[in-house]
Amino acid sequence: MFRRTILTSLLLGLLALGATAQARPGESAVATASASDGAPATVDVVVIHATNKGEVDKRLGSLEKTLLRAFKGYLGFTLLSEEKVKLASEQAHHMALPNGTELDFKYLGEEDGFLRLHLEVGGLKSTVRVKSGSTFFQAGRGYKDGMIVLAFQAKTGG
Repeated sequence: MFRRTILTSLLLGLLALGATAQARPGESAVATASASDGAPATVDVVVIHATNKGEVDKRLGSLEKTLLRAFKGYLGFTLLSEEKVKLASEQAHHMALPNGTELDFKYLGEEDGFLRLHLEVGGLKSTVRVKSGSTFFQAGRGYKDGMIVLAFQAKTGG
């Protein structure tokens, strides 16, 4: 049930922003890798605390409308941290989240005009395909009186 909630949150975030996802539970990043040209990507990960009280942190800027639409029932969104990393094809990055969960993601390269990222967070494994510059969410991990929302934006180039 919990895994389904997380997957639903991920897909909801993708649908809200026009991205496409391919969730493949249990599949390893190695099995899905088929990068084309090896061009690097910049991945911006914003860690957000969502609660059912409060307001939207002004530092979240353009994400405000999308967060309120994608996560109905949550009114407060606070920016906890942000990391921007440049990854070559097949390169991975690790982040420790404030709730003790570990996040690993790997850039798998471009395929058919989409950037491919493999995510692993708290036992969930998913491969996501997004247009360069698109934003998508992964959410559902409990934290204090709410949950952690991860906002990803991936784009090719600098």
